[in-house]
Amino acid sequence: MSVTPTQCGSLLAALSLCVGLSACESLVSIENFLLGREGTNQNTPDSTATQASPEKQLFDSDLAPACNGVPVAQTAAYDPAVEEIHPISVFARDDVSKSFSHRSDRVPDAWKVPQGAIAQTQLVACLTVTERKQVKECPFEDDGQTKVLEIYDTNYDVAIHETQTGRLVADGRFELKADEDCPSFNFFLGDKTVEQRDVRFDQALLEFAKPHVQTFQ
Repeated sequence: MSVTPTQCGSLLAALSLCVGLSACESLVSIENFLLGREGTNQNTPDSTATQASPEKQLFDSDLAPACNGVPVAQTAAYDPAVEEIHPISVFARDDVSKSFSHRSDRVPDAWKVPQGAIAQTQLVACLTVTERKQVKECPFEDDGQTKVLEIYDTNYDVAIHETQTGRLVADGRFELKADEDCPSFNFFLGDKTVEQRDVRFDQALLEFAKPHVQTFQ
């Protein structure tokens, strides 16, 4: 590459200014001068650099690992010292061999996060059926076929965990008695002729979880 006299003079001036700079800095300055990049800011971020990926959207099912003590790091922190409603999500399973499934209708709406804001959830309540005892058998006739609804007393193990850390907040046991009579109608799914109905845990969970969810007077 040819260098004009004017460029040479400027180069000598640039070299004289490099005294006290590291060798690397001097070379970079010279290279920039020769290539016409005198005004280039070497600290300017590369516009082609990979940007940090946005956090993925969470769904209710993404909170289930917290029931097993596994942190869901994207969720909100739980601090019982803060006097507010700490949003909770409910999961249940029929026995310990099954996976937890989300039960959206088991707590008041005020305890839930807004739709699309799953990451704001601070707690999960996790219930496992541990024992059943049949107390009623309700027969129904459907097009000449007898179908049976079995109603059970139901015991549950319950645990509340922080979502962000998986830490156990509280645990206990519900022993619930079926006090309902046979209904006048029951919908049987598909070709099922026998259906089992456990006692709903809604009220028991409400009382158990309230001190941890509503930490204000």
